[in-house]
Parts: sequence; structure tokens; C-alpha cells
Amino acid sequence: MLKIHITNLTEGWHQYQFQETLAQIGLNEDSRFPRVIDVELGIEKTGGRFHTQTRVKTIGNFICDRCLDPFEHLISQE
Repeated sequence: MLKIHITNLTEGWHQYQFQETLAQIGLNEDSRFPRVIDVELGIEKTGGRFHTQTRVKTIGNFICDRCLDPFEHLISQE
């Protein structure tokens, strides 16, 4: 599971990048998502407050509903 210790985090912007499996981020294994998940996390500490920005992306394996051919699709969230 992804953990970032923020106790000693200095003021300002901090950037982190992770490549994790579903299990490593606390999700159940799923054969549609056999690859790693790329996570980019930015944390800004300002006077005891934390603001975050996250980008998550991976490639999933799916089957077309019309032709039943398998295909890969990039899934991303910002």
C-alpha cells in the first residue's frame, strides 16, 4: 500500500512517482489490469495544510462488445 510520511515534510511542493500493482495499492487482483499502475503525486505543504494533485494511469485489456476482439485501452485520471 502506498504510504507517504508527512510528519517531517518541509514547506513547499513535493513530487512523487510510483509504479505499483493492484495489490500494492490495496485493490483486488483483476486479469483485465495485468500491468503496473503509474501514479504521480504532488503534495504542497503550506502552513500545516496539505494540497494534493494526483495522476493515475494504466493499460487495461478488454473485449469489444461488437466484434469480440480483444484490445488494450489506456485508462488515466487526473
